[in-house]
Amino acid sequence: MLVQGSLSKKILVSILMVSSIVTTLVTVVQLRFDFSQEMNAVERNMELIKVSYLSSISQALWDMDNQQIKVQLDGILKMPNVVFVEIHDTEGKKTAIGKLTGTHILSRIFPLETTRGDEATKLGALRVSVSLEEIYAKLYKKVFVIFFTQLLKTLSVLSICYFVLRHILTRHLIHIAKYLEDFDFLNPPPDFVLKRGSSQSGKEDELDILAFNINRMKSNLVSSYGALKELTSTLEARVEEKTLVVYEQSRRLEQSSKMSALGEMAGGVAHEINNPLAIIKTLSSQLQEALNDALLDIPLVKEMASRIETTTDRIAKIVQGLRTFSRDGSRDSFSVVNLRQLLDETLSFCSERFRNHGIKLEVGEVSPSLCFEGRATECSQVLLNLLNNSYDAIALLTDKWIKVTIIEEMEWIELRVADSGNPIPLEVQKKIFRPFFTTKDIGKGTGMGLSISQGIVQSQGGSLRLDTNSAKTCFVVRLPKKQTDKKQA
Repeated sequence: MLVQGSLSKKILVSILMVSSIVTTLVTVVQLRFDFSQEMNAVERNMELIKVSYLSSISQALWDMDNQQIKVQLDGILKMPNVVFVEIHDTEGKKTAIGKLTGTHILSRIFPLETTRGDEATKLGALRVSVSLEEIYAKLYKKVFVIFFTQLLKTLSVLSICYFVLRHILTRHLIHIAKYLEDFDFLNPPPDFVLKRGSSQSGKEDELDILAFNINRMKSNLVSSYGALKELTSTLEARVEEKTLVVYEQSRRLEQSSKMSALGEMAGGVAHEINNPLAIIKTLSSQLQEALNDALLDIPLVKEMASRIETTTDRIAKIVQGLRTFSRDGSRDSFSVVNLRQLLDETLSFCSERFRNHGIKLEVGEVSPSLCFEGRATECSQVLLNLLNNSYDAIALLTDKWIKVTIIEEMEWIELRVADSGNPIPLEVQKKIFRPFFTTKDIGKGTGMGLSISQGIVQSQGGSLRLDTNSAKTCFVVRLPKKQTDKKQA
């Protein structure tokens, strides 16, 4: 009923508006014509008074024949629409008959004079007033008649138009709308057929063309839907295949980035291990000499053995840190991580490199009991990546320092890594977390470090961001103490 309720109504309203406008114009023209006719009749009567009565009234006024004047005025008053006649002479005397009533009055004043020889004598003036009330009453009546008859005509035309439109157009449009509304790609209906009588056969019009195009559109849509469905199934398989390839390449790139970082730290790590090995070798020699001494100094031997054990633990700690960093921890389950231990293991194999290059590393106070739920391996990788970025940024500066600060909140742990480098420019801030974006020289960076680190932190319900309010470069890692189903920082 949508088509019938809107299209037919619009058409009928349009017809009504056009009919009303035409009726109004016709009425205005007709009334204007009738008014002109009535006013012409009034003017003719005025001219008749001028021709027929002025001379006789002037003569009667000259002769002072009041009886004759009254007879003449009565004659004028009997003319159509004349309601008041008045004569006033030069001396101010007035003679009037009739009554001035109503608001629509038209008056004419005619001079009264007589001619004696070659001299014209002014006797006074004749005032004739005509009422237009009857004329306006006729026009009002005619307006009512015209509008009433036009209303009947308009209603008749609208009724006819409605049934004609309903039969010729709107019932077919309703049928088309219903056909399209119930269209189903999975079970396409048969071709659309107009509901017409046999008299319409062989006569093609716009509706037939519309029906033909609907059937052609239906055929094209069904064919396109089948092709799209087939393409979708193929595309899903291809997307899944490409996703696995991209994931595998991403993991390889991540591992390559970690191996690259390990290579950069190799010198510092070697130095970290060589120093304890040298200590162990020296202590071993001293221990052998002490054992060969006839007077064995037991306390000294115990002290050297204890130092050897401590140094060995230090080497094991460095190796454990390397193993933690190099392994893939993305599939690890969440576990309780001691933050102090995590910092010690991560810093154990990069602090020597910082010392060798004159970089001062400061680590804030951390409670030995401060823990959180997360993946230790991935968190260590994130921290080391931030430290390496700071190292690259300040390696050539005069003032070189890196500060690691830990802030504990009710349900969160915030780890801040700041360095002495200048703040990152605004245009670079918008891109630093994009994959493959790097400000390092060619061959010195993949542009994946911050992107991968951000993904790791977000997967653990936290966030990694740049502190834009800091006077120096500062990255903030925010991690929840407890893992929940709804992870958001």
